[in-house]
Amino acid sequence: MEMAQFIHSVDSYNNINNIDFGDTIVFFKFGTEWCAPCKQIEQILVDMPNSITYTINVENDDFEEFLFKNRIYNIPTTVIKYKNNKSQFVGLRTAEEINSMIHNLKTLYPLND
Repeated sequence: MEMAQFIHSVDSYNNINNIDFGDTIVFFKFGTEWCAPCKQIEQILVDMPNSITYTINVENDDFEEFLFKNRIYNIPTTVIKYKNNKSQFVGLRTAEEINSMIHNLKTLYPLND
C-alpha cells in the first residue's frame, strides 16, 4: 500500500505542481487529520494505479490565502492533475468515479499519433 506524501508549504505545492510527471496521475488532497471522509478518500487515491497522492492540511496557516484564491472551502477537496489538465471534486468518490474523471482528463490531452 502506498502512502500519501505531505506538502507543508505553498512553495512546495507550487514546485511539485510544476513538475512534469509524464503519464502519472497526481492527486492533491486538501483536508485535515481529524476528517473521516478525508482519510477515506486518501485511501482510495493511494490505491489508484500509476498515481502519486499529495496531502495538504487546510489548517496550515501557510495555505490560508491559497485556499481562498482557489475557492477551496470544503473538505476533502481533491485536485486531479494529468499533464497540464486538472479536474477537481469535493467529498468522497468511488474508485470507479475517479477512474472516469481520469479518463476524461486523458481524453482532453490526446496522444500525438
